[in-house]
Amino acid sequence: MKEENPWMISRLKLFSLMLLLGLMLAPAVFADSAQEAFLQAAEKGDLKALQKLMNAQIDLDGNLYNINESYEFHSPAIVKAAEKGHYPIVEYLLKKGAKPDASVFHWTALQAAIARNDLKMVNLLLKFKADPNLGLEYDSMGKSFAGEDGVTPVMKAAQRGSVPLLRVLLAHGGKLMQKDDTGWDALHHALRVEKLNLNCLEFLLKQSFPIRTEGSYLAEALRYSNFTAVRVLLKRGVPVNLYDLQNKEPMLMALNSPSQNLNGSIEKLLLDAGANPWQKNMHGLNYFMNFYDPSSKQAQVFKDYAKKTAQKQLQALKKKNQNPNQANEAGWTPLHWAAAAGDQVFLESLLKKGADPHKQDRLGYSPLILAAQENPQLLPSFAKYAVDWKARTPFGDVMSNLLSCGDLRQVDFLLAQGLSPNALIALPELEKRYEINCPKIRNRFGSFYQTEMTPLGLATLQLDLELARFLIEKGADLNLPISGHLRPLFVLLEMKFYNPQEHQAQIQAQQALFELFAESGADLEAFGPFGSTPFLVALSQGHDAIIASLLARGVEIDRVQPGGLTPLFWAVSKNKQEWVRFLLEKGANPNRRFQRDALSKSFMPEDQDDSNYFPIFPIESLEIMDGTTLLELARKKNNPEILQMLEAKIGS
Repeated sequence: MKEENPWMISRLKLFSLMLLLGLMLAPAVFADSAQEAFLQAAEKGDLKALQKLMNAQIDLDGNLYNINESYEFHSPAIVKAAEKGHYPIVEYLLKKGAKPDASVFHWTALQAAIARNDLKMVNLLLKFKADPNLGLEYDSMGKSFAGEDGVTPVMKAAQRGSVPLLRVLLAHGGKLMQKDDTGWDALHHALRVEKLNLNCLEFLLKQSFPIRTEGSYLAEALRYSNFTAVRVLLKRGVPVNLYDLQNKEPMLMALNSPSQNLNGSIEKLLLDAGANPWQKNMHGLNYFMNFYDPSSKQAQVFKDYAKKTAQKQLQALKKKNQNPNQANEAGWTPLHWAAAAGDQVFLESLLKKGADPHKQDRLGYSPLILAAQENPQLLPSFAKYAVDWKARTPFGDVMSNLLSCGDLRQVDFLLAQGLSPNALIALPELEKRYEINCPKIRNRFGSFYQTEMTPLGLATLQLDLELARFLIEKGADLNLPISGHLRPLFVLLEMKFYNPQEHQAQIQAQQALFELFAESGADLEAFGPFGSTPFLVALSQGHDAIIASLLARGVEIDRVQPGGLTPLFWAVSKNKQEWVRFLLEKGANPNRRFQRDALSKSFMPEDQDDSNYFPIFPIESLEIMDGTTLLELARKKNNPEILQMLEAKIGS
């Protein structure tokens, strides 16, 4: 007789208990025919059938969860009746004690009645204390309410543009200012429609929404290209330069509402209301930079009008003679305007009056950063006053912005102000990384999640040969890590392009940068942060031209890394036949044994331990490998071709 497994029996008992508890605690989930017939009668509006079934064991508020119908939930009877507009059924159920808010994922009878614009049904449900502020829950199976988390009946009524529905909901405790999970209130939802009900909008604007301090209302009207709503909001005094909740800028959002006619465009409406076309978003773009077809005649008409309007606003600022540090709703001071417009005379007059070159707008742009990005010729004007060239902003510092633009003249100017070519510079912090500006690059270190690096590191990531040469001539140290443990040479070699034909220019720039580094004193035998060498990295990434150059420059092909590795050991472990063949042809020693030596902590980042010391080398265990020959490793890897190459080389 087979012996019973006590552990398995206990597991089965536990499972049975959990299943029983789940059924007991589940919110009225049934599978019997009586409950199903009850729901069908409510949906069909069959009051007599419903009354007959009341004598059976049914749950007034129960719903069905049908596994055979792709896990479909069938709403409670009161919801099904409300969805079909069966007033007598809903009234009967309520009088029998049905809960007015019985639901699946908070899709209640009240939500269903509002969806039908059924004012009579809404009044009935509210009379029985239905909750006008109960927000929808997202269906975790993705079948309904996606993107509507927290949307209440009040918000749905606002979407429908129904003032009568809103009035009755508010009379029964409905909250206009309540926000859904996205942060939108009833006014937002009223604006998030393609066909706006103007009467409803006017009704809502008479309430206490914070339209003068919150930019998201105008943003929603712009997002839905609603010209009428934009005009009404502007007349009500909505600030035209406020960012929305996602830090999007109004003029840029207006570009999503293309118009063939300037006079009938949302852009003109915004500009005439004082919109700032120079104002930037979090990605560094302004209105002038973001046209889909900037060379088109239509785009030029819009740009010309924007420039003309912006100049008028600038002239008005000059005449005001206001406090030079007074800011508008977006945080722009007159100095921001002068820096963005490139107006040197106005800029110097403001600085003379004490304007702060480091005062940041709501996103973090300072006049100094705007000048570095848009009009770097203004930087000498700033130098006449007290300026901190190293001041950090969410968009980097002055040097990083100039380097990104490749403005060598102004970089030279900053170096003349005392900045070191080896000092760490601040990178944009909003994304906390610097994306390599080459598409489809594979880089073992991925995006550099850094907030600072050296100027030469930035030039390397940009594959900017001219900038790198300039910095080296100015004293940039090639063997100084760009950030943390990474030297420029290793960063350069880690880049790999999967499509050589598409990225021929980048590959050529990479090779040219390597030659520049090699000729300028880069240590070609240096150990990287994980004990790798330039030769090993170049081999792993398949940089044939650079490998040839390294060998021609005399790098040691059997260089032992900290830990005891050589390039040939690494190639055999990775089953790379072409690399093994190449290394053997170039004279790599096939007779070596792997011998673990003391791991040098100086080559290892602080957060790494021995087990992760060589991520480029997939060693099962350095202890297991200790004393292993290349032939033994090849046998272990079950690669007869590599084994044959090694045996042939050893035999010769």
